[in-house]
Amino acid sequence: AVTSRIVKPKATGEILGDASEAALLRYCESIYPVDRIRKLYARSFDQPFNSTNKYALCVVDPPGNEAPGKQYIFLKGAPEVVVERCSTWLCAGQNQAIDEDFKSKFLQAYERFAMAGERVLGFAKLVIDKMPADQMTAANVPSSGFMFLGLASLMDPPKDGVDKAVDECHHAGIRVFMVTGDHALTAEAIAHKVHIITKPTRLDLAHERGCAVEDIDPHDPEIKAIVIAGHELRQLDEAQWGALLDHDQIVFARTTPQQKLEIVERLQKRGEVVAVTGDGVNDAPALKAADIGVAMGNPNASDVARDAADIIILDDDFCSIVSAIREGRLLFDNLKKSVVYTLTHLVPEMVPVFLNIILLFPLGLSSLLILTIDLGSELVPAISLAYELPENAIMSRAPRNIKTDRMVTWQVLCHSYLFAGVVESLFSILAFFCVFWTNGVALADLCFPDSKLYFSGSDAPVMHSNGRDFSADEQSKILSVSNSAVYANIILCQMFHIWFCRTRATSVTQHPLFSNKLTLMAMPWELGFIAIFCFIPEMEVVFISGLGLPVEFWCLSLGFLGWVTLHTECLKFFARRYMAGRKSFLGKLAW
Repeated sequence: AVTSRIVKPKATGEILGDASEAALLRYCESIYPVDRIRKLYARSFDQPFNSTNKYALCVVDPPGNEAPGKQYIFLKGAPEVVVERCSTWLCAGQNQAIDEDFKSKFLQAYERFAMAGERVLGFAKLVIDKMPADQMTAANVPSSGFMFLGLASLMDPPKDGVDKAVDECHHAGIRVFMVTGDHALTAEAIAHKVHIITKPTRLDLAHERGCAVEDIDPHDPEIKAIVIAGHELRQLDEAQWGALLDHDQIVFARTTPQQKLEIVERLQKRGEVVAVTGDGVNDAPALKAADIGVAMGNPNASDVARDAADIIILDDDFCSIVSAIREGRLLFDNLKKSVVYTLTHLVPEMVPVFLNIILLFPLGLSSLLILTIDLGSELVPAISLAYELPENAIMSRAPRNIKTDRMVTWQVLCHSYLFAGVVESLFSILAFFCVFWTNGVALADLCFPDSKLYFSGSDAPVMHSNGRDFSADEQSKILSVSNSAVYANIILCQMFHIWFCRTRATSVTQHPLFSNKLTLMAMPWELGFIAIFCFIPEMEVVFISGLGLPVEFWCLSLGFLGWVTLHTECLKFFARRYMAGRKSFLGKLAW
C-alpha cells in the first residue's frame, strides 16, 4: 500500500489505476487504513515500475521514534528479480540468511501460484541511513542487500466469452499470440484458459511423461505450442525466429517493449497482417508499428497507448475485436457483391452499341435508356447488397491475401463480364432480333444495310425486306419495341442476377431469402422502370421506347435465370470445397 501509485476518489470510492495495484490496495485496506499508513510513512523518493528493471521501489521516512536517523526502502516486483536483490528473508519476525533450502521452497511456491494462472509479486525491505534529499537518485539508492518479506498472489480471471472469441479466431484462420510481461508459467496457464494454447507445450509433455521440463528436447516434434521467455528471444538467430513464428500457437512471456516491437516487425516481414492490442505505455511502440493498433478502452489505459493506436475498443472487451473482424469481412464481401452485380449490366449495354458501330445494326438501346439503367433502375439493387446479412461460413474461411484478393479480381471480372455479362447480352440481343423477325424484317437486311438512314426517324427511307416495304413510321415503331425488349431483358436479367449475388459461397437456398428488405423493395423499383419506359407511349419520342412489349419477349430472360442458377450454384459448390482444402480450378474461379 505504501508503494501503490493509484488513487481512490472520496466521492465515488472507485479505485483508479493498475488492476494489480488496486487488488493490493483493497487487501491492505481490509487490514489497516491505507490513508493512515501513507501519512505515517511519508515518501521521500520513489522509482516506478518499468519493464526493464521489473520492479518498483520507494523510500519512506518511518514515523516518530520507530527508527531515528533511518529510512526504509520498500521493493515490489517480479519475484525472481526481487529475490535476487535480497540476502536475507523474514521468518517468524527473525532475519535469516537466504540459503538453498529457502530458494527451493521459494521456487516451489512461486511456480505453484504461477501455474494456477495467478499473477505473483515479490516484496522486500531494506533499512538504510537517512539520505539527504539532494542525493536521493535512482543511482544512489541501494538495490541489493534487501530482506525478502514474502509473495502475494493475485487472481485476474479472463473475462467471460474470451475463450469462445479466441476459438472463433482460430476457426477463421487467425493466429492469436500472447505477448506479456508475466512469468512464463502464469502466461501459459492463462493461455490455456482462454484457448490461445490448445496444443501440447513443452511443460505439458513434461507432466505427461513425468519428468522435468529441462529433460524435454525443445525441438521435440510433439511440441505444437510454444511458450518462450524474453531472455530466450535474445538468443535466437534468423533461422530460429523463422521456425518459431511458423507455429500457430505462441506465448511470449517476460517481454520488453523492444521485444514486442521486434515480434511485430518480424511478423510483418513474413507478409503477415498484424493487429496488436494493449493499454499500457509499454505497448505503445508495438501498437504504433502494427498494421492495426487496438487500444483497450478501460479507464486505466494510458493516453500514450490510445494515441499510438488506430482503434480504441470502448467496452474493453476482446470479443469486440472478433465482432469487428466479422463486420470487416461482411463489409468487404458486400462491397464485392455490389461490384459484381453492377459490372454485369455494362456488357449488355455495350453490345448493342458495338453492333451498331461495327455491323451497322440499328441501335438496340438508346443512350438515354442506358442512363436510366445506370442512374435509376440499378441504384437501389446495388445499394441493397450493402445491407446483406453475413454468410454462415464468413468466419470459417482463412483471411484474404491482401496482395491478391482485392475488391476487383480477375475472378470478379470473369464472372461479371464473361459468365454473366455475355450471357445476359445474348438473351437481350436475342430479344432485339426477335422483335424484327416477328415483324417480318430479315435479319440479313439489318447487317450492313443498303442505307445507313434506315430506322433513323421520320426521314428514314422506305426499307425493302422479305418482299415488304417498311415506311419510316413502321421502322420507328419496330425500333421502339426492340429497344424496349433489350431494356426490359437487361433489367429482368439483373433482377434474377441479384439473388445469386447475395452470397459468395453459400447456396442461395441456404441463405435467408427475405432477410434483406431493401433487395425486396428493389424488385418493384426495377419493374417500375420497365412500366414507365416500355409502356408509356410518350416515351417514344425521347427514349425510343414506350410502345409496349409482347409477353413472349419477357420470357427470354428466363433462359438467363436457368444459366445463372446452374453456373453460380456450381461455382459456389466448388468454392465451399476449395475453402475446405479441396483445391480445384472451378473452386478458384469463384469470386
